[in-house]
Amino acid sequence: MENKTEFIKIQDIQKFYPYKDGKIFHKRGEERKFVKAVDGVSLTIERGEILGVIGESGCGKSTLGRILVRLEAPTSGDVFLDGVSTERILRQDPKQFRRNVQIIFQNPFDTFTPRDTIQKILLRPLKHHNIGRDTAERVEMCKTALEAGGLRPAEDILSRYPHELSGGQLQRISIIRSMFLKPGFIIADEPVSMLDVSVRAEIINMLIDLARNQNAAVVFISHDIALTRYISDRIAVMYLGRIVEYGTADEVIQNPQHPYTRALISNCASIDPFEEREELSIGGEPPTPVNPGPGCYFAPRCYMATEACFKSYPQRRDLSGCHYAVCSRIEK
Repeated sequence: MENKTEFIKIQDIQKFYPYKDGKIFHKRGEERKFVKAVDGVSLTIERGEILGVIGESGCGKSTLGRILVRLEAPTSGDVFLDGVSTERILRQDPKQFRRNVQIIFQNPFDTFTPRDTIQKILLRPLKHHNIGRDTAERVEMCKTALEAGGLRPAEDILSRYPHELSGGQLQRISIIRSMFLKPGFIIADEPVSMLDVSVRAEIINMLIDLARNQNAAVVFISHDIALTRYISDRIAVMYLGRIVEYGTADEVIQNPQHPYTRALISNCASIDPFEEREELSIGGEPPTPVNPGPGCYFAPRCYMATEACFKSYPQRRDLSGCHYAVCSRIEK
């Protein structure tokens, strides 16, 4: 992993939304309020690497994912693909950008046009990107891909409409559609959270194969820590728009340093039925993302917080290798 080349660079991404509190006019000199959905995220991802992004609902994971695929523009910062700004790539060649950067959404039932058959849905990107010589060849490509993805008989699947298929089948078709384009960068936003447990493994294995076989970089967004550990090479833990801990999957899960990470892990199901762990509670609800601070955003809910934690945001503490956490209570 260490010999691979940096492929995706996320540089100080911020996404602030103006906060509308019902006031029509604001007093002169009054501080403007913003919802800080993503607040200074910087990460790198290598080719063939799966980066897991975990955190509670509302922490900014999905907003970050939408920025990475340029469905939303950041307030500041940029994302670079092989050293080139994705904003620049999208502006100069939108077709190539959409082919190279794909997103798999949480709800497969919202992914496809309900009035189109699966054949029409799969043929559309092939034709748009000039993949295949003619319609007959493209249909054969669809059949082969569906069969390989466990969707049989392929001819029957192609003739159906989205509402006639299960969520698991539709999510596999979403991944197959992405595989046709051979993207270099894929964002999977909670891709199995709405699916039955019985089909989750199939979807996850398809994503792993996509990353490994096509040497694609994958951002796997989830609140399921056990699943994220299984699929990811590295894990970034988000809290209220910021990364609070980052490292290899094993380092973050086996040796968590940030109190928030420790609490999340202590409350998730373990894959080891004999493992004994002390559950750490996270009190209250996450604080508002409207102008948070000035101290540590997690301090109001942290079991380790001191008075100093409420006064200034902590500095990053580098641990072993690429493992770091943002907490003033970590021993040097």
